[in-house]
Amino acid sequence: MDEYNIDHLNPGKALFFAYEKTKDERFMKAIEKQMDQVRSHPRIPAGNFWHKNRYPNQVWLDGLYMALPFYTEYENKYNGHKGYEDIYKQFINVKDILHDPKTGLYYHAYDDSKQMFWADKETGLSANFWLRAEGWLLMALVDTVDKMSETIFEYYKGLKDLAKITITDILPFQDENTGMWWHVIDQGNRDGNYVETSGTAMVAYSILKGIRLNILDESLKDIALKALEGILQTHGYEEDGKFHIGGTVCVAGLGEFDGIKRDGSYEYYISEEVVANEAKAIGPLMSAYAEYLRFK
Repeated sequence: MDEYNIDHLNPGKALFFAYEKTKDERFMKAIEKQMDQVRSHPRIPAGNFWHKNRYPNQVWLDGLYMALPFYTEYENKYNGHKGYEDIYKQFINVKDILHDPKTGLYYHAYDDSKQMFWADKETGLSANFWLRAEGWLLMALVDTVDKMSETIFEYYKGLKDLAKITITDILPFQDENTGMWWHVIDQGNRDGNYVETSGTAMVAYSILKGIRLNILDESLKDIALKALEGILQTHGYEEDGKFHIGGTVCVAGLGEFDGIKRDGSYEYYISEEVVANEAKAIGPLMSAYAEYLRFK
């Protein structure tokens, strides 16, 4: 736990289901172990969780998805909603700090110390709008709304409104030809850019789930379905008698990792390996398809 890796919290969501189905106390102990990390996780002064202990003072959009739906479900079921204000403020802080009012998009990350080589020395922000990071944010919003009780209406409505605005603001960047979104969202068909599978699936999922939760109007369904069709038509292919889905960036981050200086530049994002059948694409695609089936 001393790694304080926020990614490790997300799988804990499965524990709620396991405990409710079995009443096996081992699952509740595991939930509390996860919550021990939430309770002690380091934060920036504004209140948001650090991304990881080895990324001090940094808030990445990814981390909202990794921590806050789990945290919300715990508060809803076992702690009388006491953490709702904390959860809500973490989203609002991200809106205040990482949101770009010109485009409506969100920067990948923020360094509160403003010391990292990838961070703007005045704002602390990274340089670009990475699709999968924004996809994590959209999914964090709809999944948190889904787990939040309406009884604390101020926070429930506030997150619904933020989800609606955030999803709506990415829609103009959808590629007209494929229905997908670009790896570096606002750079279109700039040399090296490409329509990317994982982030597109995340946006489609967020739209479809947003409709089900009455965050969005049902008229947006066709935008999501065009995106899913676009994934299959653009990056789906058969090989060795099996169907595969490519077009997914394997990983992208910020800071030094394995000797690579990930500086958040456009050139950095397009340099990362593009792979097929990657879990961070297949998982959201399955989730989006499940939401689609609900319409049937």
